[in-house]
Amino acid sequence: MRLSRVFCFLMLFGISAIAAYAQTSIPSSSVIPDPHVVFNSPDPPCTGTCYSVDLTYTGAPENGVIFSVPGPPGSFLVANPPAFTCDSNVFACAPDEIGNEFFAFSFFDGTLTSGETFTLSSDEPLDLSLPPGFTCNQPNACSTVDGMPVVNLTPEPGTAVLFLSGLISVVGFAKKRFGANART
Repeated sequence: MRLSRVFCFLMLFGISAIAAYAQTSIPSSSVIPDPHVVFNSPDPPCTGTCYSVDLTYTGAPENGVIFSVPGPPGSFLVANPPAFTCDSNVFACAPDEIGNEFFAFSFFDGTLTSGETFTLSSDEPLDLSLPPGFTCNQPNACSTVDGMPVVNLTPEPGTAVLFLSGLISVVGFAKKRFGANART
């Protein structure tokens, strides 16, 4: 009986560690797999693992936008082969790299008009600076780094709430189950 309690505790601890790691913001200097970023209007369906945020553009009409890695030169992301990639149904796009450092996604030859809503998504966790004129439709998906607005393409906090509500019910069940065995 004692061994099953230890195993249950270790399993819950491991699951909690995974959830905590998933909620951790990705620092711009860390080495991560090269993400594929999609900037679309309207919201595209996500396939597979997808981190996304809805943005509204409220600035003057533009024909391009740049989402860059927050931070000074030298803190950019290392570009592993294959290189960073991007797609859009509104713009042509290209990842901007110098040598083996990635520093931005450039979207160009399109049209941004005030009031339009876009979805920025990635298949890997990533932080990108939010260009002028854009606002987050999901406040918890954006933050500020060194005074610069940043889009956090990382798992949303709602996942943690859902996970913890399930964890509480599992702990309650385990307490009831192990408590019943201790009395007999």
